[in-house]
Amino acid sequence: MTRQPRARLALTSPARGVHVVAVHGTLDRVAGIRLLRLVEVRVRMMRDQRAPTRRLIIDVTDVDGADRDGLTTLRIARDDARRRGVTIDLVGDLSAIAAPSSPERRSLALLAHPTLGAALDART
Repeated sequence: MTRQPRARLALTSPARGVHVVAVHGTLDRVAGIRLLRLVEVRVRMMRDQRAPTRRLIIDVTDVDGADRDGLTTLRIARDDARRRGVTIDLVGDLSAIAAPSSPERRSLALLAHPTLGAALDART
């Protein structure tokens, strides 16, 4: 059995209060949990006012596949951030990682942007 490589997560801040989490590789359960922890830390830092976060952008442009658990974590991250007053957006082509009819994809489609530039322009 061939083992799939782990997904990599990268955090950047293109503007004050805006943080981008780029996901590279396969968004599975393990990567999803790591993503949720990173979102939770950014939101907590906002609450503690150590590093104000007004907006999180999750970039899935370089995701080469996702399972149901990975897609579910995107929805959970969105809901958690929203409850705490942080806007969350998604960048990338959802059709590359989820079937059009999947409930996960439908629930995420409203916050998806084709490029990082489009996501940044949408809320400025």
